[in-house]
Amino acid sequence: MTLPILNSGISNLAKDSILTSQDKVSLYLSISSHHWYGVPLAIISFLLFLISLVGLITGFAYINLAPQHVCLFYEAILPFILPSVCAVIFLVIPMGICSARHNTQIIEKHKKLARDNYLAIRRFCETNSHKISKHSVVKFIEDFVLLKEYPKLFSQSTLSHTRKAIPKKQSPESFIHDSLIREAIESAFDRVFMSDRERREEDQKESLASKKTGTPSAYSGSADNLLLR
Repeated sequence: MTLPILNSGISNLAKDSILTSQDKVSLYLSISSHHWYGVPLAIISFLLFLISLVGLITGFAYINLAPQHVCLFYEAILPFILPSVCAVIFLVIPMGICSARHNTQIIEKHKKLARDNYLAIRRFCETNSHKISKHSVVKFIEDFVLLKEYPKLFSQSTLSHTRKAIPKKQSPESFIHDSLIREAIESAFDRVFMSDRERREEDQKESLASKKTGTPSAYSGSADNLLLR
């Protein structure tokens, strides 16, 4: 997947290379893999922590309430406190650390993919600034940013992260069309779960509205100005 070369006057952000479709699919698969490993570990470690907490509370409560002639080691420490402490040290903490590492990888890869999505949309806007509209950006996102390999939930997730990747207005890396990009991302987010019929109806409404205002309803340039998969 390639993009046209930009003018030398743009920021360093926009000069960064764009990921290929294969790279984006690899990132998606890697994120999914980390989810499959990290989420179960987090759930199991949390449940084990709750069980250990109940065991500790039970053990210490038994120590405080037990009759004097009872052997606390065999009645409270050995069956409740010791297993709970061992579970926390040898199971809960290692599993929590492992889950946190998976989560860190998920966040980093989502940020990388979101930044690439933003750069692709930004370059599209820069190369078609004379005939840009929100609907044309939405169609570009649907056709070139969201890959067919993405499940719908992941498409919404990556769009949500892409929206966060837009630089702040005060940032030197901000772009004149950032507000338009943000609106287009939000519209594309809402259209992810739409049926083809609902999308066509919305496109027709947008086309009618654009004819009244004289703005382009969708991108109609040559293939040279589009991302090439």
